[in-house]
Amino acid sequence: MTFALRSSEPGLPALRERVDPNLSDRDFQRLRVRICETLGIKLHDSKKTMIQSRLLKRLRALSLDSFAAYCDYVDSPAGQQDEVVHLLDLATTNQTSFFRESDHFSFLADSYLPEFFRSGGKSLRVWSAACSTGQEPYTLAIALSEAFAASKSAADYQILGSDVSTRALERARLAVYDESDLAGVSEARRRRWFLRSRERERGQVRVVPELRAKVGLLHLNLNATNYAPNKNFNVIFLRNALIYFDQTMQQRIVSRLCEHLLPRGLFFVSHSESLHSCSLPLRSVGRSVYVRL
Repeated sequence: MTFALRSSEPGLPALRERVDPNLSDRDFQRLRVRICETLGIKLHDSKKTMIQSRLLKRLRALSLDSFAAYCDYVDSPAGQQDEVVHLLDLATTNQTSFFRESDHFSFLADSYLPEFFRSGGKSLRVWSAACSTGQEPYTLAIALSEAFAASKSAADYQILGSDVSTRALERARLAVYDESDLAGVSEARRRRWFLRSRERERGQVRVVPELRAKVGLLHLNLNATNYAPNKNFNVIFLRNALIYFDQTMQQRIVSRLCEHLLPRGLFFVSHSESLHSCSLPLRSVGRSVYVRL
């Protein structure tokens, strides 16, 4: 089957009036096979409506009149080059917040860092895998900056944030958020770690430069054979990501991440996730917190 991207020409009816908004079971299957092959995520039948709704804008942007034509485009050399990244962005949910599951940050500051300082640690490396739009790595930067300042230690820290969504990473790099996104942040922390927009009516804030300088961001697919970071980390956060994978993929992903985690380093998953059914070099030490053996 061949297809062509249509061009918008004067006098033609608006494209949105000609787009077939129905995603057939066949085309949904084609899309989720592509998503599973690339991300390792197996979309349930219940996700069909979500995918259909999210992809309609892409059909209009590409001047395609059906999901069948979109599937053909995704499978073409041009689509593999330019469109798959958009499909993957739309297939993932980038929902997060500052100080989400805040007890994890308290555990890191109160249970792990004192021993790190006592042992003479000089450089703490933290990896926020599946960091989405950046709230988690910047929360880590706030918690660590406060803990390091209180300890009066000469040690330093660096944070790596990674995600498969290029759209989410772009927002993380900007580090600009709506004031409503700071619901979990105290007033004192808002004043210390965020800059309010000069255009107050926009209701936006930006993470201060000193925290942005501590966070590096990397595009990374957890389904990749090898992970790019070649340094060992003291702490890895992988929260609210494993729920998208079956147990085989969970085992594979966490095993790869553990290869980058130092002995006695911490591994965090979300409160809704567990690693007890996996065979891993990890031991539970807290709620959704594990230590590398």
